Amino acid sequence: MKKNFITIIVFIFNQFTFTQNFSFKGRIWYSGLTSNDIPKNFSTIESKLGTITTFSLYSDLINNHLIDFEYAHKIDQTYSGDSIINADTINIKIFNKKLDYINQLGEPYRFWVRFSNEKIEARLGLQKITFGPAQILRNVSWFDNIDLTDPTNQIKGVKAFRLKWFPSNIISLWSWSIFNKPDSLSFGFRSELSHNSGEWGITYHANQLNNIGLDYRYDGYFGLWSENSLLLSENKKQIISTLGLDYTIPIGNGLYLMIEFMSVQQPKIIKSKENYAALLTNMPIGMIHQISIISQINIKENRYYNFFQWSSTYENISLNYIFSLNPKRKDYLPIEVPNVLENFGSTFQIMFIYNY
Repeated sequence: MKKNFITIIVFIFNQFTFTQNFSFKGRIWYSGLTSNDIPKNFSTIESKLGTITTFSLYSDLINNHLIDFEYAHKIDQTYSGDSIINADTINIKIFNKKLDYINQLGEPYRFWVRFSNEKIEARLGLQKITFGPAQILRNVSWFDNIDLTDPTNQIKGVKAFRLKWFPSNIISLWSWSIFNKPDSLSFGFRSELSHNSGEWGITYHANQLNNIGLDYRYDGYFGLWSENSLLLSENKKQIISTLGLDYTIPIGNGLYLMIEFMSVQQPKIIKSKENYAALLTNMPIGMIHQISIISQINIKENRYYNFFQWSSTYENISLNYIFSLNPKRKDYLPIEVPNVLENFGSTFQIMFIYNY
């Protein structure tokens, strides 16, 4: 199926001749991080070097139709001292040796072709599929890994065919089919309604589980949103609900405050209930600087995850100073955790990003 997937992309791309309508952009980042929770025989310094290079082509067709193509390649390496941390080092078992080779030379980050007009958008390939109003505790983030603590803003993609239809200005209908491993397909659909009462969305996806989602957002004097999902199978039933609220206090350039609360219930087989909370605040300082604070709490296990970032942006260059305070790896015992410094203990990181 993988070969057929690539063949379809190349075939569609070759049907059109692109001449002058193209763009080339990218992002390069380098970071250094240290921690007070160092695994045995590892360096006190962990660094990352990565880049995402994106090449886009597009062609205007008749009657306001458009076809475009995008390929993005990602290279991302993590070092402990001057040694590359490979898959075996971080205790992730990978049986396919070709994957080790791909990770060292990079891998496709986006690879899709799209046809669109005023009513329809059809996209095939390695792409981002994301929806739902929640920012941190995102229980309908079935196909993405959005992380507000990552200054590089990387979001994983899925190999899929996605179709959007806009029958009116207030309604959009989505459908998709995702190419899974091993060779299999899963499918789903989503409907969105924009109304005076707020933004509504209902979603369904079927793979090994039946996933049903309902989300809502209201923007007025303050922002209010909710995400709810139900995961069903013969032996599993899981109900997840997220409620969020945000408001901007008119102090300086605006002090943004956001809070979310998530409840996870699993009434079948082993009955369990878990609760999480998250707090986000950020504030621009002048035209260049911004301060962000994110706190997450696992209420049941009494674990706190705190993140502070000072960002300075100068045209194409961004400099980020990041401090985080998280549980140490001993707090997760007997669970085995990766031998990396990030996200364990107290860490300090400096990250440089250049956009071109």
